[in-house]
Amino acid sequence: MNAAHAKVEREGRCRVCGDRKVEHLDAAHTWDRSLGATGYADPDLIVPLCSKIKGGTGCHDAYDSASLDLLPYLTLAEQLALVRAAGGIERARDRAIGRRPVVRQADVDRPRELRPHVALEGPPPLI
Repeated sequence: MNAAHAKVEREGRCRVCGDRKVEHLDAAHTWDRSLGATGYADPDLIVPLCSKIKGGTGCHDAYDSASLDLLPYLTLAEQLALVRAAGGIERARDRAIGRRPVVRQADVDRPRELRPHVALEGPPPLI
């Protein structure tokens, strides 16, 4: 089991609605993979959210469709990881509050190692 799924099992409830049925939960990424960042093994980029397809209320579905403000439910460490993954505070805030950030071609065109990312170990990178 990876660190993200371990976090979901450890918390054992949907961060938003409180659904405690572990079988309803997904490891939801706070920053979409399609938006050009790396570091998805970092558990601070994951929050447990329930999924409709698994029988839950659908908080994960709502977040992915940009109709859920997740910011009040994120820890400080998760907020910082989101800012690093997004490459800036405004893009991170837009995503967290339910606005879809624009995919920046500059991030997509960069070599993977130069994209905004979250350090997997050690201190956070200076941005």
